[in-house]
Amino acid sequence: MLKINSLHDLHDEEVLKQLISGGETSTLEFKSRLLSINTTAKLLSSFANTDGGIILFGIDDNALIIGIENSDQFNDFVMKSFVKTKPGISGYSSGIVHIDNKPLGCIIVWPQKGLPISVDNKFYRRVGSSTIQFDSWEISKVINDREDLAELFISSTELQKFIYSASEDQFIEILLVPIMRKMGFVGVSPKGHSDKSLEFGQDIRCFKYQLPTGHWLYFAAQVKAGKITYSPTQSEKNIEQILTQVRMAQNKEMYDFETNSFHRPDHVLLIASGQIVEGARSYLCEQLFKSQNSRILFWDSNLIQERAEKAGLPNGVQLEIRNFDKKTDD
Repeated sequence: MLKINSLHDLHDEEVLKQLISGGETSTLEFKSRLLSINTTAKLLSSFANTDGGIILFGIDDNALIIGIENSDQFNDFVMKSFVKTKPGISGYSSGIVHIDNKPLGCIIVWPQKGLPISVDNKFYRRVGSSTIQFDSWEISKVINDREDLAELFISSTELQKFIYSASEDQFIEILLVPIMRKMGFVGVSPKGHSDKSLEFGQDIRCFKYQLPTGHWLYFAAQVKAGKITYSPTQSEKNIEQILTQVRMAQNKEMYDFETNSFHRPDHVLLIASGQIVEGARSYLCEQLFKSQNSRILFWDSNLIQERAEKAGLPNGVQLEIRNFDKKTDD
């Protein structure tokens, strides 16, 4: 039986063809086009509540490859679908894969540990190749029947190697976004750097966190690969550029797809895959305090590793990191 661990596997066209040739199953669904947001959210929740699964958009029920239109809008579609799920699915990967030069939208969902995922206060799961609704009294059975997920099976060394070797986009997409989802942030999705106008505080799309009071805090993120340093005896353009980017992020309104409203961030996360030295932290806080805009939080490699080890990572994410480390060795 073909085992797909992560989206990385499906960038191999031969693996993708082999997967499609097996037809739809309890863990594989074909859709000829993008569905409504609500229907997609129900399908996502059913996979999360059962054994996980893969949705391929651009393939009809007879496994005919059609492809999807407007593939550049696929990420927006995915994010709008996931924000409909409650309390939110932390373990998933999504993107565009290609077969016979046709783009397919792909979402991989790993089984969700803990309480079942709902959509509009209703619960769904997979039975065969169908998505069915189940009642609240079945929740305990669904939890007990679900696959027991490993928390962290990759070593600290493997995790460190990835953090220090990955590019900025790889660091965001493979590791950072899943960690933030596991921590309870909602609407977390990478933007990438194809559009340079999105550079300031938009490395991760508008995301938020709900307080116990029910109120929401909004966040922007500026992510840097490597170490962030500062020395008062040596002028460094890098730290000044970061300061400018943080200021712009603090004042940029972000769109919340769930509420159809714009918000300025309550905090900006400055995230580095290396160390953020104390001098850099002090300088940035001092400059931002002068402009009465000191809403900055720092995440460096040590904190990120600690969060990953504490919160755990979906199996697919861990295998993605292991695959990356092996390629780096080759």
